[in-house]
Amino acid sequence: MKEVENMRKEENKLRLLFALIKGTRRSDRELARALGTSQPTITRKRTKLEKEGFIKEYTVIQTLEKWATK
Repeated sequence: MKEVENMRKEENKLRLLFALIKGTRRSDRELARALGTSQPTITRKRTKLEKEGFIKEYTVIQTLEKWATK
């Protein structure tokens, strides 16, 4: 029983990580809706992933093409 629970937690962690990879600008509320859970749960899981080192930073990737058009 404990193994199934641990597997489910790992699966949920991976689902959240993949959702963040697809769109880091999504709010916790949007992620919760997409993953079928509550916003406080997503906030708690995101914070835990940051503390565990799975998420190190949120960054902007600049492209030269954008700068050239200004």
